[in-house]
Order: sequence, then C-alpha cells, then structure tokens
Amino acid sequence: MSNNTITMTREELMALFDKHNKAVLDKVEQATREGVNKALRDVGLASDVISKAEAYRRYGRRTIDRWIERGWIAAYNDGYGSRYRLSVVELERLAHKNNIKCRVKR
Repeated sequence: MSNNTITMTREELMALFDKHNKAVLDKVEQATREGVNKALRDVGLASDVISKAEAYRRYGRRTIDRWIERGWIAAYNDGYGSRYRLSVVELERLAHKNNIKCRVKR
C-alpha cells in the first residue's frame, strides 16, 4: 500500500503560498504595465519605437547589441542621417522573457 500523504511544516507551507502570491502579483503587474503602455501608444502619447540610444539607456548597451546580433530584434534606419529605431513592444517582450528590468522609469 502506498502512502499519498505530504507532510509540511507551517513555515514551508507559508513559503509556498508566498512564492505563489509573488508570481501572481508579478504577472498582474506586468500585464498592467503592458496595458498602460499599449493604451498610451494607441492614443498617441507614447511612441511605438525608440532610438537605439534610448534602448541602450533603458536596457544596457551589451543587452541590446546581443539581442540585435542574435536576430531577436531588428534596428532599422528610416532615412539618411536618422537614428536607428527599435520597437518598444519587442523590447518589452524580450526584457520580460529574459527577466531584465528597465533602468529608466517611463
């Protein structure tokens, strides 16, 4: 006969609840941030793209250069003498996927 009983201390059980609650709160915070940013872009108060220099400030030069080198994001130039631009949505998606926090408050 197999024993299907799990024994935990109160502290272990509380730690498990805390870990679960933090994960849920992190997902809610991320979804809220994404929703606010999308709404701002939709009404024209925030841009869909940022300059490569701004991306460096927000996420770090090495991180951005590595993402471009690996082909995870494309930097495009929209004309002679203009800056390279990157998609804000793609940057946020990659930062979230790689657990990288934005350095600059938007």
